[in-house]
Parts: sequence; structure tokens; C-alpha cells
Amino acid sequence: MLRIRCALLAMLAAACPIAAADVSLNNMFGDHMVLQQGIRNSLLSRICG
Repeated sequence: MLRIRCALLAMLAAACPIAAADVSLNNMFGDHMVLQQGIRNSLLSRICG
């Protein structure tokens, strides 16, 4: 049963087209930014593609 699942997953992965996009974070995020642990943070991003 595991072989069948693996084979089906491999066929599904081979049939799916590869998606690519340029993802970049908002400019307010820098190299040395520190986020507080345990606090919910929302990240803004932009996807161009």
C-alpha cells in the first residue's frame, strides 16, 4: 500500500507544472530586525510573477 501511495505521489508531482515567482518582503524589514518571541506578527510581502 505504501508503494502505491509513493508511486501516485511521484506521478502527481511529475504532472504538476513548476511555479516560480519573485517574492520580496516590504522595505520596512531590514537585515538586523528583531521580532519578539511569543507575539503574533503579520508579514507583508509582494509576489511578482
